[in-house]
Amino acid sequence: MLLENPDADIKQIIDSRKSSAMSKLDKIESVRNQQNHPSLSEADISHQTVKDIFNEWKAQIIDVDVY
Repeated sequence: MLLENPDADIKQIIDSRKSSAMSKLDKIESVRNQQNHPSLSEADISHQTVKDIFNEWKAQIIDVDVY
């Protein structure tokens, strides 16, 4: 994205990538639930950046479940 638009806002790019990853986690979790598989856990993820996003995603899921 930066190659195509050198003036792009890096924070916006990071936020867009994070949002996309969280959307994928939602889809994965939905499929796992439909197939009666256990929920995703941090141990299922090997890449540290994705783990960080996973933990943020999981915290949002817990917040939503509480309300």
